[in-house]
Amino acid sequence: KMAEEEEAQPTELELKLKEIAEEMVVKAKPINARRALWETQLASVGAELDSKIAEASAKRDTSADAKEKAAAAAEFSSLTAQKLAREDVCFANLEDLDAQLHVLKLEQERAEAAAKLALEPPEDD
Repeated sequence: KMAEEEEAQPTELELKLKEIAEEMVVKAKPINARRALWETQLASVGAELDSKIAEASAKRDTSADAKEKAAAAAEFSSLTAQKLAREDVCFANLEDLDAQLHVLKLEQERAEAAAKLALEPPEDD
């Protein structure tokens, strides 16, 4: 009877660990989805503004008209600043989401440790 009980315990632990892991996958899903969104956003910031920045840069460098040259330089500065600001927002959000995922990982490790303490048979010394 004792031997049977000891064999049943690890499976209870395994079930608990599996349950914890599944719970974390569910908790991480929306975070990972938001992360993918911000990564897409980060990529599109460049794609959207790079050609405009290149245009302004070319005008700034090649224009014979001083006014047009100044306007192009101002536009170049403005667009570059916009791009950097938007990238900063993306990076900040990605960092935040990575931190949330890290917290979940720690939560999972704590839950697993607690489950092991509760469900592992005591060691015989």
